[in-house]
Amino acid sequence: TFFGVNGEDLIIKLDELGIAASTGSACSLRHQRPSHVLKAMGFSYAELTGSLRLSIGILNTKQEIDQAVSILSQAVEELRKLSPFELGTDEQN
Repeated sequence: TFFGVNGEDLIIKLDELGIAASTGSACSLRHQRPSHVLKAMGFSYAELTGSLRLSIGILNTKQEIDQAVSILSQAVEELRKLSPFELGTDEQN
């Protein structure tokens, strides 16, 4: 979950940067609703809308994962600059 970032906006940005991601589980791709699992865990609406799902496989290398993390950090930073939400220091990660 990324505070101050809309999950759908993040998906679009990541796609532009070559990273495939989703805001929901693989079995709920047809229905773009907040995750019932995250709801059950007590996540707030803001947390639910900033959630993201990434998958890795046995063939992914550490270098690919590190690159994806770097790109994800860049995308979140860029979107937060455009976000109307004010973030406290504990919500910036």
